[in-house]
Amino acid sequence: MKKSKNSFSAVLGFSLLELLVVLVLLALVSATAIMRWSASLHRAVSASAIQQLEHIDQQIRTFARSHHRACSLEFKLGQSRVRKHYRLNQKKDPAWVSLGPNVKIKRVVLANSKRTSLKEVNFSPAGISPSYGILVLGPGKQKPVWLVFAGISGQMTRLESETQFNAALRLESKKTATRL
Repeated sequence: MKKSKNSFSAVLGFSLLELLVVLVLLALVSATAIMRWSASLHRAVSASAIQQLEHIDQQIRTFARSHHRACSLEFKLGQSRVRKHYRLNQKKDPAWVSLGPNVKIKRVVLANSKRTSLKEVNFSPAGISPSYGILVLGPGKQKPVWLVFAGISGQMTRLESETQFNAALRLESKKTATRL
């Protein structure tokens, strides 16, 4: 701070340099807070999308069991949309469900299929599907996540890498081969 030349040493104000230092410090603190908030928001959006996928799977299985009807889930790859097909003549299928902003479904893979990516998973009237995996890309710089759904129970397992997913599919293929 500058002081006057008078003997009273009254404060006249802050120098331009002092004001700039304070502004730079405020900008740094604000940027740090925004980055932390943004990362938390991205994690919350991803968690919500994963819960929503698990819920949709359980809904379609319950519907198939209670109505004794074959059903299916349809995925729009590269987008964040899922739709349930009830296959009832008198009832319209629900509209596409969005999983959230910047969440993308990259791939859908069946455990015993040679196809690398599907757009639909079928459920029997007993609510059973082949085991399948969904590769979900969350917003921001989050790692892709594999969600594996067990065919009989519908139990979901979250896997963090492609290697874990491939190992889970090999294990499922071996279990299916031993049952036959």
